[in-house]
Amino acid sequence: MKFPSTLLTTLISLSTLPQTLAFPTTTDLTTLTPRSNPGDSRSNPIKGQIEIRGSDALTYDVDCWAMLCKGKSPVMQKVDTDAADKNRQVDSGSAANKQPFKDPSKYGIKALPATNAWGNNKGWVSAEEFPFASTMEGGRDAILVGVTLDAQNEQKTSLRSFYQTNKIKSYDAKTKKSDGTWFEITGFKVKAGKTASIGPYCKAFNDNKKKGDLCKSTTNVAGDWGFDVAQYAYVYNHSTKKFDYVGK
Repeated sequence: MKFPSTLLTTLISLSTLPQTLAFPTTTDLTTLTPRSNPGDSRSNPIKGQIEIRGSDALTYDVDCWAMLCKGKSPVMQKVDTDAADKNRQVDSGSAANKQPFKDPSKYGIKALPATNAWGNNKGWVSAEEFPFASTMEGGRDAILVGVTLDAQNEQKTSLRSFYQTNKIKSYDAKTKKSDGTWFEITGFKVKAGKTASIGPYCKAFNDNKKKGDLCKSTTNVAGDWGFDVAQYAYVYNHSTKKFDYVGK
């Protein structure tokens, strides 16, 4: 069969096209698709458990209650110390640095129960805040509950260990680089060699986040510290410049 000269020319041209114009193979598509490493985005965070050391069980029970009952997310993005300090301030942050639980009557909030042996009788005077001040989600609208200074200091150690163990980086505000900065708390466990006791809200968080009746106002959930952290929770109101009661 003879082909018209114009058709023959076209067929010859197509047969000599470079292979690069062919449809990409599966390998080509895989190569071209950007890969996201754990921690680079909210949808792909670094996942890990926090190890409780002792009295930090109180601070983390505040956090577990906030996640279980108040819809606070276990997924957060770590920030540097400068941003964390701003998150604790009054103007744009949680106002935790006012330390309202040291003088509750001054700020119109109810006093926490009397100190006990578990807290070394030192008083519930330090403001635990969640989301953490060390995260992008911290600061404004963070929930505050009074805890002991010992519990707060111990939490600094365990939280720092959590960040270091999981190689969680701080968001770079200058370069906008967020690689390795996102994380998700998947649960809480006692650090090896410690005799700490996980609080009731964190136990529920560990149990596949089954809160049951824990969040109901009629349910009292007291840990070893002797009170239900939810009954002493506040959020700073920037409009009224007062602490609003959250409660259960």
